[in-house]
Amino acid sequence: MPPTLRELLTLPAFAGAEVLCGHAGLDQPVTWTHVSEVLDAARFLSGGELLISTGTALAAAPAPEQERYLRSLAEGGAHGLVLELVRDLPDIPPAVLGAARLYHFPLVVFRQEVSFAQL
Repeated sequence: MPPTLRELLTLPAFAGAEVLCGHAGLDQPVTWTHVSEVLDAARFLSGGELLISTGTALAAAPAPEQERYLRSLAEGGAHGLVLELVRDLPDIPPAVLGAARLYHFPLVVFRQEVSFAQL
Protein backbone atom coordinates (compact mmCIF):
# COMPACT_ATOMS: atom_id res chain seq x y z
CA MET A 1 0.00 0.00 0.00
CA PRO A 2 1.41 3.44 -0.90
CA PRO A 3 2.41 5.75 1.96
CA THR A 4 0.11 8.55 3.01
CA LEU A 5 1.12 12.18 2.82
CA ARG A 6 1.15 12.20 6.63
CA GLU A 7 3.70 9.36 6.58
CA LEU A 8 5.84 11.10 3.95
CA LEU A 9 5.95 14.22 6.10
CA THR A 10 7.74 12.23 8.84
CA LEU A 11 10.66 11.39 6.54
CA PRO A 12 13.96 13.30 6.97
CA ALA A 13 13.60 14.80 3.46
CA PHE A 14 10.46 16.61 4.62
CA ALA A 15 12.09 18.15 7.71
CA GLY A 16 11.10 21.80 7.76
CA ALA A 17 7.93 21.28 5.72
CA GLU A 18 4.89 23.19 6.89
CA VAL A 19 1.32 22.11 6.16
CA LEU A 20 -0.72 25.27 5.53
CA CYS A 21 -4.09 23.64 4.92
CA GLY A 22 -5.80 20.44 3.90
CA HIS A 23 -4.95 18.55 7.07
CA ALA A 24 -7.95 16.26 6.54
CA GLY A 25 -6.37 15.01 3.30
CA LEU A 26 -3.06 13.99 4.84
CA ASP A 27 -4.18 10.38 5.22
CA GLN A 28 -4.71 9.83 1.50
CA PRO A 29 -2.21 7.49 -0.16
CA VAL A 30 0.42 9.11 -2.38
CA THR A 31 0.97 6.98 -5.46
CA TRP A 32 3.67 9.14 -7.06
CA THR A 33 5.60 12.36 -6.64
CA HIS A 34 5.62 14.56 -9.70
CA VAL A 35 7.77 17.66 -10.23
CA SER A 36 6.03 20.20 -12.43
CA GLU A 37 6.49 23.87 -13.20
CA VAL A 38 3.58 24.25 -15.65
CA LEU A 39 0.13 25.56 -14.85
CA ASP A 40 -1.62 22.81 -16.81
CA ALA A 41 -0.02 20.00 -14.79
CA ALA A 42 -3.42 18.41 -14.16
CA ARG A 43 -3.36 16.94 -17.66
CA PHE A 44 -0.55 14.64 -16.51
CA LEU A 45 -2.39 13.35 -13.43
CA SER A 46 -3.86 9.91 -13.01
CA GLY A 47 -4.77 10.28 -9.33
CA GLY A 48 -2.94 10.16 -6.04
CA GLU A 49 0.05 12.30 -7.03
CA LEU A 50 1.93 14.72 -4.81
CA LEU A 51 3.02 17.66 -6.97
CA ILE A 52 6.27 19.44 -6.14
CA SER A 53 7.12 22.87 -7.55
CA THR A 54 9.17 26.00 -7.09
CA GLY A 55 6.09 27.93 -8.19
CA THR A 56 7.86 29.87 -10.94
CA ALA A 57 4.91 29.81 -13.34
CA LEU A 58 2.46 30.26 -10.48
CA ALA A 59 4.19 33.45 -9.34
CA ALA A 60 3.87 35.01 -12.80
CA ALA A 61 0.20 34.10 -13.26
CA PRO A 62 -2.74 36.40 -12.46
CA ALA A 63 -4.93 35.44 -9.50
CA PRO A 64 -7.71 33.77 -11.56
CA GLU A 65 -5.14 31.45 -13.20
CA GLN A 66 -3.60 30.68 -9.82
CA GLU A 67 -7.01 29.65 -8.49
CA ARG A 68 -7.70 27.55 -11.62
CA TYR A 69 -4.34 25.82 -11.18
CA LEU A 70 -5.12 24.71 -7.65
CA ARG A 71 -8.68 23.73 -8.57
CA SER A 72 -7.41 21.68 -11.53
CA LEU A 73 -5.04 19.76 -9.25
CA ALA A 74 -7.79 19.01 -6.75
CA GLU A 75 -10.27 17.99 -9.44
CA GLY A 76 -7.57 16.03 -11.29
CA GLY A 77 -7.02 13.73 -8.32
CA ALA A 78 -3.75 15.08 -6.91
CA HIS A 79 -3.37 14.45 -3.19
CA GLY A 80 -1.27 17.50 -2.41
CA LEU A 81 1.00 20.30 -3.57
CA VAL A 82 4.46 21.05 -2.19
CA LEU A 83 5.84 24.51 -2.95
CA GLU A 84 9.35 25.78 -2.32
CA LEU A 85 9.01 29.40 -1.20
CA VAL A 86 12.47 30.67 -1.98
CA ARG A 87 13.13 32.47 -5.25
CA ASP A 88 10.29 33.30 -7.60
CA LEU A 89 7.53 32.59 -5.10
CA PRO A 90 8.47 34.01 -1.70
CA ASP A 91 4.96 33.56 -0.26
CA ILE A 92 1.73 31.75 -1.10
CA PRO A 93 -0.54 33.85 -3.33
CA PRO A 94 -3.89 34.50 -1.63
CA ALA A 95 -5.77 32.96 -4.59
CA VAL A 96 -3.85 29.69 -4.17
CA LEU A 97 -4.30 29.56 -0.41
CA GLY A 98 -8.00 30.40 -0.72
CA ALA A 99 -8.58 27.68 -3.30
CA ALA A 100 -6.63 25.12 -1.25
CA ARG A 101 -8.80 25.92 1.75
CA LEU A 102 -11.97 25.77 -0.32
CA TYR A 103 -11.11 22.32 -1.69
CA HIS A 104 -9.56 21.06 1.59
CA PHE A 105 -6.47 20.38 -0.51
CA PRO A 106 -3.17 19.64 1.26
CA LEU A 107 -0.77 22.52 0.67
CA VAL A 108 2.75 22.00 2.01
CA VAL A 109 5.53 24.56 1.87
CA PHE A 110 9.25 24.71 2.41
CA ARG A 111 10.71 28.09 3.29
CA GLN A 112 14.21 26.97 2.31
CA GLU A 113 15.71 25.23 -0.71
CA VAL A 114 15.12 21.51 -0.76
CA SER A 115 16.32 18.68 -2.99
CA PHE A 116 13.31 17.59 -5.01
CA ALA A 117 15.11 14.32 -5.78
CA GLN A 118 15.06 13.45 -2.08
CA LEU A 119 11.35 14.14 -1.84
